[in-house]
This record gives sequence, structure tokens and C-alpha cells, in this order.
Amino acid sequence: MNSFVTSIGFGLLATAVCADDTFWVIPEAQAQCILENRDQYLAQPGDLILILVEQCPNVDMFAGALDGQESFGGIGDIKTGTNTVSFDKMISYTPDQLKCLASEMIVFGGEFTRFPKFVECEG
Repeated sequence: MNSFVTSIGFGLLATAVCADDTFWVIPEAQAQCILENRDQYLAQPGDLILILVEQCPNVDMFAGALDGQESFGGIGDIKTGTNTVSFDKMISYTPDQLKCLASEMIVFGGEFTRFPKFVECEG
């Protein structure tokens, strides 16, 4: 019975993590990488910074974009089971938001990390 309740708990946690509209959900190692390479992302031109999570620390989002891709239009990352966390593949911030992103705003949770989708700069 305990394992059944635990399974349901993990399933609800995964569902809650995936359904959250206020946070990007990414693997913890990639979260650390993005924070460590923030200045490289900020050096990119434009009003919106797009970060391909799996490519960190590579800030050029087109470099290697087709590596391992044999065709377009396929279904990727098919997940099965109840305790599978679906990670966001891309996150985006304005340069000001990325500058203001503080570690206190980020929720570290073991296998996944939640980055706020909306960052407000104070002062």
C-alpha cells in the first residue's frame, strides 16, 4: 500500500511540475550551467534571449541544431510511467530579466529545477 501511495505522490508531483505556468522546469545540471554562463547569454544581440536548455553552455542556438536529427516531424521524448518529469527544452528571457534572475528565485528540487518564467527587477 505504501508503494502505491508513493507512486501516486510521484505522479501528482510530476503532473504538478509539468502543469505549472509560472516556472520553466529544467534538469538541475542544466540550471547550474545556465547560471554559470549567464554573461555569455547576455552578450547575444536582440531583445529576447532564447536558451536551448540541452545545448548549454553553447549560446549559439543554431550550432549543432541538426546533430542527431534524422528527420523532422517525428515525435520526440515520448514519456511513459507516472513519475516522469517533462522538462522544458527552451526558455526565454529579456536581457533585463536574465540580469535580474537571482538564485533565490530558482527552486532546486533534486532531479529538476524550476526557473521563474516572469522575473521582475527590483529597484
